[in-house]
Amino acid sequence: PAQEPRHLPFPGLARDQLHNHLQPILDYLIAALGTVVPDVGMETGSMLKQPRVPGPERLAESLVRDLQSLSQPIFLAVDDYHTLTDERVHLFMERLLQRLPADLHFILISRSDPPLGLARMRASRELREIRAMHLRFSNEEAAELLEQIVGQPVSNETAEMFAERTEGWAVGLRLGAMSLRDSPDVHAFSKRYNEMGQRLVTEYLLSEVLQQLPEDQYALLLKSAVSDRLSASLVEALAAEGAAEGGGRAFLDLLWSSNFFLIALDDQGTWYRYHHLFRQLLQQRLANEFGMEEIAALHQKAGAWFEGAGLVEDAIAHYVQGGAGDRAARLVERNAHEALNPEAWRRLERWINLLPIEYRKRPGLLAAQAAVLQLQMRFKAIKPLLDAAEEG
Repeated sequence: PAQEPRHLPFPGLARDQLHNHLQPILDYLIAALGTVVPDVGMETGSMLKQPRVPGPERLAESLVRDLQSLSQPIFLAVDDYHTLTDERVHLFMERLLQRLPADLHFILISRSDPPLGLARMRASRELREIRAMHLRFSNEEAAELLEQIVGQPVSNETAEMFAERTEGWAVGLRLGAMSLRDSPDVHAFSKRYNEMGQRLVTEYLLSEVLQQLPEDQYALLLKSAVSDRLSASLVEALAAEGAAEGGGRAFLDLLWSSNFFLIALDDQGTWYRYHHLFRQLLQQRLANEFGMEEIAALHQKAGAWFEGAGLVEDAIAHYVQGGAGDRAARLVERNAHEALNPEAWRRLERWINLLPIEYRKRPGLLAAQAAVLQLQMRFKAIKPLLDAAEEG
């Protein structure tokens, strides 16, 4: 029977929040659930603060106990699950899904099948799947999308051609629509595109879209692709020397108003990111058109900006990608003392693990690693590190 629609709580975790380690993922998961169920996960949260965190199966069982009091349906979305490679995360998720309360539903968004016992869940009818074939646009849906973006009806022939060439891929259709919108002769463009066959469809469509941009905007689009998230001042830091103040805000506003694959990460208009597939295409262009030294310099600029903003982990990652391992190591050393407390030492451990191995051998970082081991109560492993630090 038909029911009145209800607004059900729907928290989510984005890829930018997933650091591929169980402890920060659990922190974010509990925080997401806490937006709709106050004080949820108190037992599990206290276990995460212990010097020796229990194993993933025990943590999952603890969270199940915390969730037994749910009194309303909740859907928790986890985006880009395919980026997670930590086996402990998969063990935790599999155990959690085996004992999931009836009112909690997980939506896992992934480009590949996660190692979570899907066959068992299919057999017990605990799993609903939306595969690539279900996401493909039909000819009619493609025609509707093209018309919305182009601003005028397109012929059935054009819609069918684009749907066939892109295999109903929504991003490809959007690129095609943006190309059609800016083409003075829609029929000629469709004919030219159709003659290409299956060759380099997305690259061709991207070229058609990007060539409409002024040269400085095109260059900044490629440069900004080095970062997985963007703010106005970060864009200005990545721009060429002498970029106008306020140019970063204007650039992001232009992309947003042009529907240019930009996704807002907050409600204040501070942080954005590119659609993941669009960013990959931009990065390919960046690698083809910029030299390795130029790209390394961009990462170092981004690292300096993130360091100035107090976002240590992002800064470390960019410095390492920019070949500035020494700057990354010094940054960890400067922030190690503040991170050495019972609640933050795992963050310091992640920072150290981001560094190339040769930089972890600096005396200050060896001492920091020894301090982490002390908080983990792994006392036997401490002496060799302190001996190496002393010798260094």
